[in-house]
Amino acid sequence: MARPGQLREGRFFERQKALYAIYHTKRGNRFTHFFGIPAIVVSIMVVLASVSIGTIGGQTVS
Repeated sequence: MARPGQLREGRFFERQKALYAIYHTKRGNRFTHFFGIPAIVVSIMVVLASVSIGTIGGQTVS
């Protein structure tokens, strides 16, 4: 049996999903994601590469 607010919550997420889909098909948004997402991934990799987690056989592992 459904909870009292469960149907309303489902509709909310369906609306949000539809808005997300519409927004992410716009040309400007796709253009910024084309450059922005790889930039975020590379920056995370750079930060993680600078963190030392230990040494193995005298070599630093990062």
